[in-house]
Amino acid sequence: DYRDVSAGARYITGSAVQSSRRPLVVYRATGEARLVPTPTSVPAARGWEDHILWTDSRRGIRYGDFYLLHIPSETETRVTAQDELLSAANSALADGRAVYFARRFCPGPLEAYDVVSGSTAPVSLPSGVTCPTVAGLSGDLLAYWYDAGSGMLQLGFQDLAGGDNVEFPVARPASGRVDVGLDGSRAVHTSAAGLVLVDLRYRAPPVAAAGGPYAVSEGAPLTLDGTGSAASDGTPLTFAWKLDDGSSLDPIPTPTHVWADDGTYRVRLTVTDQAGLAASAEAVVEVGNLPPVVALGSPGSTLSPSTGLAAEAGRAVTLETHFSDPGLLDAPWSWSVSWDGGSLASGTADTQGSLPPVTWAPSIPGEWTVTVQVRDKDGGVAELQIPLSVSEALPDVMPLIVVAGTGPNHSIPAPGSAGVFPVTVFGTESFEVVGLDVSTLRLDPGGAAASATGGPRPGIGDVNRDGHPDLRVYFRARSVDLQPGPGEVCLTGATVEGQPVEGCAPVRVAGAGTTPPG
Repeated sequence: DYRDVSAGARYITGSAVQSSRRPLVVYRATGEARLVPTPTSVPAARGWEDHILWTDSRRGIRYGDFYLLHIPSETETRVTAQDELLSAANSALADGRAVYFARRFCPGPLEAYDVVSGSTAPVSLPSGVTCPTVAGLSGDLLAYWYDAGSGMLQLGFQDLAGGDNVEFPVARPASGRVDVGLDGSRAVHTSAAGLVLVDLRYRAPPVAAAGGPYAVSEGAPLTLDGTGSAASDGTPLTFAWKLDDGSSLDPIPTPTHVWADDGTYRVRLTVTDQAGLAASAEAVVEVGNLPPVVALGSPGSTLSPSTGLAAEAGRAVTLETHFSDPGLLDAPWSWSVSWDGGSLASGTADTQGSLPPVTWAPSIPGEWTVTVQVRDKDGGVAELQIPLSVSEALPDVMPLIVVAGTGPNHSIPAPGSAGVFPVTVFGTESFEVVGLDVSTLRLDPGGAAASATGGPRPGIGDVNRDGHPDLRVYFRARSVDLQPGPGEVCLTGATVEGQPVEGCAPVRVAGAGTTPPG
């Protein structure tokens, strides 16, 4: 039973007598032969460079130990401390480690012995793997056989340096023989289908990188980055993104998604290489809340709040506003309208859009500020301040300063005559006559309209020379329902803005004591 136990072929071992458990004989590759003292019963052995690992069963069939022999110095080291029979066929020695099954009977673990330091450490195996049989060791990679519960052997690989269990596609079920050849890039084993070659260089699982951590505002698009993922052989990967709610994103390295509400979310990326090996990674997405936005007017309007509102003291004014929110799931929103004089209205809204109109009548003239506030369910607050200018209340009918007729007695022609007489409206610092709508002016009694044809036309000039323009209009005597003698006429009408106006003046009608002609 000859074995090559040295990478440099320095030593070859074999039993002295075929099919017997006799002392090992070690030959130098140069041809020199030398007998190395060994136990009388050595059923099997493993070797590496200047070391040989064998099972010592000198204490009887029920007991066995692993011994490590340093060939040049003929120094023996007991590796195991169990008082159970262990088989060298259930061990491996290579690259500075001896790995062996640590018990005679199942279940049991694997242990690794460091040839240089002499320290022993357990080998971590996947859950459910019992009674593993060591088959090969190269570098940090260990190949082992195990029964997966099916009654048939399965082949697994273990990274002794990183502790990861490496999965490779192998032909299963494997044969009952515990045979596997292993180096740093390939493994060879038998299966029911024949000899199988596993190329380890291209079967390492891919690396999944989901990027992050990410930060984005609700309602804003976020592009995830999985470009850090890679297959061990550099071949293309397939991408699968999953969100917390189970929904999927585009199967590309950089999909884009919009979160409708703030919070902490997780995304999971699974990448699969062309050999079918997969890896997953997660990333955290912090989605921040954004406050609502409040605007003046109805949705779609472009009113600027700086233009403000204007009202007369005691007269009603109505405020219309609307709001929007990038957080589509921020309902309910609470809103309030107040001004310097106190609260005006408040309520809640389940949908974005127009807020209820607010109407009130400010009673005190002055410059005020109206505040509209909207708050979402997450505490985001929007505030809109609108200036309000409240002016003195105008009278229901604005008084006019007027004079009628001509001369110091304010004479007008006799009733029924074709004569024309003037009525003058005086302008003041607070009233400009250009604001009058002449077409609305009427003279009572009689309701005569200002003469527009066949006589003098209305005109503007500073009649009383006070620096303020005055308005003069003309009326026909036949249109005024007055008796001869002293009387009074009243001018009524409106401004161009619709404000009613009125002013009265004394007159003396010609023909006192006479009856007007037919």
